[in-house]
Amino acid sequence: MFYSIRLERLSSRSAEIAALIDLYTLRDPEFPAKALLWLDATEKTMSELRLPEGAEMSTLRGGIVKADDIARDEEGKRTRRAVTQARNAAAADALARGEQILRARITEAEDVLRRFEEKLVEAMTAAVLLGILPERRDEGREAWLYAVWAALVNRQEIRPTTVYLAAALKSVDRLYVLDRVMDRVKDRTLPVM
Repeated sequence: MFYSIRLERLSSRSAEIAALIDLYTLRDPEFPAKALLWLDATEKTMSELRLPEGAEMSTLRGGIVKADDIARDEEGKRTRRAVTQARNAAAADALARGEQILRARITEAEDVLRRFEEKLVEAMTAAVLLGILPERRDEGREAWLYAVWAALVNRQEIRPTTVYLAAALKSVDRLYVLDRVMDRVKDRTLPVM
């Protein structure tokens, strides 16, 4: 499982919800249709990430469609206004539930990555004190991150942490965590306090 990919892809899906809710607030007639499209795309994303909660997106879509069938006004008549209101309300509820589902998986991925990031910070502290981090060249950030990882792996004092991280995380996630840590260690010329 790639936590970093999950985090990026689900965060991207989640970021689209605000614009959809703006449509609801503005009473845009396209709101329910766009909510259905978002739920469908989110279900596909979650399926690609092998997350079982993606199936619930299908159920949420069904709730929006069902609103058309059961909508009635105060007199029990099926009017266009009643259908529109029911569909909008169902779409807003579906988006709220969809966002909850995404948020739970985003939080899970963030927590896992943060835990490993803390471990890597310990190793990075030792690496800075030992002066073993390679200078960044024009080879590109990814190549530089691989060089930093190699420097960490090859140093006996840091090796236990790198072995632990290598066993616990796939290389994509290790690189992601390393990138986040290196952003925090940009200026290695600062005096140690």
